[in-house]
Amino acid sequence: MSTNDSVYNDLKPAAVWRHFAAFNDIPRPSQHEQRAREYVQRVAIENNALYKVDDYGNIVVYVNASNEALKSAPCLSFQSHLDMVCQNLPKVKFDPFNDPILARQEGNRIYAKGTTLGADNAIGASLMLALLTDAPVEHGPLELLFTVEEEIGLIGAAKLDAALITSRTMINLDSTSTTEITVGCAGGEGVDASLKLQSQDMPADSQYYQIHISGLAGGHSGVQIDEPRANAIKLLAKVLLNLRAQDLEFNLGDFNGGTAHNAIPRDATAVIAISATDAARLQTLIDELSQHLTNTWKQDEPGLALKVLLAEASQSTFDLNSTDAAIQLLHQLPHGVQQMSDRFEGKVETSCNLSNVEIADNQLQLHVSSRSLIASQLDVLQMQIIAISEKAGAEAQRTEGYPGWEPRQESPLCHIAAVALQKATGVAPRIEVIHAGVECGVIASKISDLDVISIGAELYDLHSPEESVVIPSVAMIWDALGQIVQEYAA
Repeated sequence: MSTNDSVYNDLKPAAVWRHFAAFNDIPRPSQHEQRAREYVQRVAIENNALYKVDDYGNIVVYVNASNEALKSAPCLSFQSHLDMVCQNLPKVKFDPFNDPILARQEGNRIYAKGTTLGADNAIGASLMLALLTDAPVEHGPLELLFTVEEEIGLIGAAKLDAALITSRTMINLDSTSTTEITVGCAGGEGVDASLKLQSQDMPADSQYYQIHISGLAGGHSGVQIDEPRANAIKLLAKVLLNLRAQDLEFNLGDFNGGTAHNAIPRDATAVIAISATDAARLQTLIDELSQHLTNTWKQDEPGLALKVLLAEASQSTFDLNSTDAAIQLLHQLPHGVQQMSDRFEGKVETSCNLSNVEIADNQLQLHVSSRSLIASQLDVLQMQIIAISEKAGAEAQRTEGYPGWEPRQESPLCHIAAVALQKATGVAPRIEVIHAGVECGVIASKISDLDVISIGAELYDLHSPEESVVIPSVAMIWDALGQIVQEYAA
């Protein structure tokens, strides 16, 4: 019995929501997908389906044709990932390694109670399991691929043993609109940088204050990078620069912000040390900056809050040169859209996300995640980020990336899916290339003749506590999948 049965009991298709409720009960941050994989294995065993798990933890379930006559029909594969981005509102206590997701219905949408919902990508995984347990139509052989560690760089797909997949036709169910078919995506790569900081003993009368920015919308750094959403790390660095511009002398003790490479940072915190005589002035300056930020972002970030609170002394406090170098580096690093596409109207070509910052072992450690539809432009941006980091005195290196996904000239699968989606939704779907990274590109790089597309239910505000799934859209995708597998069986 699920924690959320009362939320999903009356929703259709019942099988999909039953599996989704089960995934809600399973903690599954990236690198901790074991229990989710065990659930897939259990469902496979209960339905007499064979499965294989590769050395990295990806699992493929092999679904027999629904009858003897369809055993020789072409095999069709489906793919989703098991992990999720775990975020929560500051006021909500949530242990992503142990706590279930608590769901709620509001109108025609499902949300979580103060955390990410995990519809990305548990809706896709649930649709796949429902094809095994409650297929609505006659079908040929199916392969259901569940990957791991998608949310931290498509790693499971990169480590996939491609020999487990015999089909040459695949539908990824990680998209976010019933009226779109994705046929290509950006490639991505990151930069890790580390700036050494020189510690300094502070006078006995020094006081420590925590400066905190919170309440931002956040969101997916591929899907929503072109929207007017603030980056908490960048805002906080600008606040500290403004304090310095007002001749406030302070020493940095700590700085941290961001939680995931593909999430726009929603919160960031700095700890500074100042003289007791400057404490009142600090509060006045923060009040002025808070008013300015509120006025600047009131339309796009209505929840933005800038606060200063008395804090305990930091383990280390850093000299003025280190303090200024750290703040300048965070300020100068790029964030957001760098170039719009000439080929695809209205699409982001190149972007980056200053996603994570922390001070550990007397070093400012940060990560910038970049994406581009054009590999050469991604390379240029990476070199720019490294140059900025090294000029500030930091060591920087590129991290392992993932390939872009080039659209096929001809895709029979895309045509079949377009017909099915139009029939299910009443709207002719758009054929799209997206800026977010999708596992299709990685898998297609391993299986050169793979005809692959991505579709999905209507999801909003991914990677944030406002994440939601539109209930009727799940039934639409379910109807479309039934038509697609029936067409292939024919």
